[in-house]
Amino acid sequence: MTPAGRLASGWWRFRNSSWLLAPLFSFGILTAGAFFYIGIRAKKARWLLYGVIWAAVYVSYGLLVPVVEGGAQRNPTLRTLTAISTIVPLGLWLVGIAHAAGTNRAWLRWKAYSAHASTSDAPLYGTGQPITAPPVRPSPAKADAHYGDQSSATDPSAGKSGGV
Repeated sequence: MTPAGRLASGWWRFRNSSWLLAPLFSFGILTAGAFFYIGIRAKKARWLLYGVIWAAVYVSYGLLVPVVEGGAQRNPTLRTLTAISTIVPLGLWLVGIAHAAGTNRAWLRWKAYSAHASTSDAPLYGTGQPITAPPVRPSPAKADAHYGDQSSATDPSAGKSGGV
């Protein structure tokens, strides 16, 4: 199938967009992992950088939430920050889904045109044709070594020194 045919096939696009399930069903926690997956597969530094950024966002959020909640227990005026910190994961999840969906078009284009995509669509079985090796012809040097030097076998004076 040609790259244009792959991109035109809805089923092919659906199958190769399965990486989008990670940010969708993990509530955004695996968004970084999804970008690492496509970045490693495509060897694209930009997608790996997106994975690093998403990982940093979620790690920093996980580290800041206990600080905010601890401060709100000591200072009641910080309860607004606690309320905001409960809404932030929903926003991160939706932004992560939108970011992944926007990147999916470039991922599908790379996958369609890459050499790996053409081999992944190849059938897992043979073509039915028997495998035959091409005929092997010995090189002239190997033929002389194998059969011996014919001039010395027919000429009795070959190999003898010239003085009587």
